[in-house]
Amino acid sequence: MGKEINLKNRKSVSVYLKDWCLMSMGGENSDYMEVTEWSNGEGYDIYISRKLSNDTYTDENFDLTYGQFKALKRMIKIIEKSYN
Repeated sequence: MGKEINLKNRKSVSVYLKDWCLMSMGGENSDYMEVTEWSNGEGYDIYISRKLSNDTYTDENFDLTYGQFKALKRMIKIIEKSYN
């Protein structure tokens, strides 16, 4: 009996952060963020690559379920309304 293998296409978007963040000025196109939706549609993978001052790179990865992402967006909106 063969093992089942499924090929999936996942939605993904990416940006160079130099146009979005003053702290991300590591070079022309060095600081980068990519968000990819999970295959099951229930969350996101977030990947950030940053160039450090000594010409090395650091990568940050974290995952959020859709509910966690929704809560995070709501909390940020509350902070922005309260302090602006």
